[in-house]
Amino acid sequence: MTDWDSFDSEAYAASNYGDRIHAEDEQIIRFVVTELKKLRIPFGHMRHAADIGAGPNLYPGLLLTPYMSPGGTLELVDRSAANLRHLRKAMDDAYGSAASWTKFEDLLLRLGHRTSLQRLRDIARVKEGSIFELPTGRYDAVLCFFVAESITTDREVFAAGLDSLMKSLKPGGLFITAHMVGSTGYRTGTGNSFPACHLTMPDIERHYRPYGEFRSIFASHGVWDAIRPGYQGMTALIGRRPPPRPRATNR
Repeated sequence: MTDWDSFDSEAYAASNYGDRIHAEDEQIIRFVVTELKKLRIPFGHMRHAADIGAGPNLYPGLLLTPYMSPGGTLELVDRSAANLRHLRKAMDDAYGSAASWTKFEDLLLRLGHRTSLQRLRDIARVKEGSIFELPTGRYDAVLCFFVAESITTDREVFAAGLDSLMKSLKPGGLFITAHMVGSTGYRTGTGNSFPACHLTMPDIERHYRPYGEFRSIFASHGVWDAIRPGYQGMTALIGRRPPPRPRATNR
C-alpha cells in the first residue's frame, strides 16, 4: 500500500517547478488560457471550485482565479499529510515558500490572464480529501493535474477516480485536467517510489468521451528537457459537463 504521507513535497516542487517552467507546463498553460477565452466564461462568476490532488502545484489554481467570484472559494484538496503541510505553508507564505511560483504568475500575466498569487491565497482553502470521495454536483469547476493516473497502476482505479471527479461538477461545470502520458512511475527526492497507470493519449481521451465534449493537447518535451525518466509527455483537457437531458414525455 502506498504511503502518501511520506511523499516528499518539497523535493517534488523543487524538481518540477523550482528553477524554471518546463516546456510541457508552458504548453499546457498557453493551451488552457486560449481555450478558456474560446469558452467565453465570464470573469468572477464561480463560487465553488476545487483543485483535487493539488499537492505541491499552484499553477492550476492560478489558471482559475480570474473566474472566481469575490466571495468564492477554491478548495485545495489532498489526502497526503505532507502535501497538506506544503499547501498550508505556501498559502501562508510567511517564509516565502511560494516565491518559485512568481515566474508562473508572470507568464500568465504576459498572456493577458488576470491572476495573482495573492488572489489565490485569498480564495484558497486547504482541505483534506480524496478524489474517490467527492461530493456530487458541488463544484462550478474542478482542476485535477497529474493525479488520477499517478496514484495507481490499475486502469479501473483511474477510471473510478475520473468518474468521481466528473460527478462532483454541477451540470455545465468546467473541468481542467492534466495527465502524464506513458508514465511508468516516479520518485520524490531520494525517498519512496510511487505508482503510475501507463496510459496512451488515445487511452486518456477514450476515458473522457462519456463525459461530453472536450479539447485536448499533447505536450511534449525536448530531448534534454524531460522532467524525469519514464514518461512520454503530458496531456491537458478542458471541457464542460453537459446538462442532463430532458426526460421524454408520453403524449
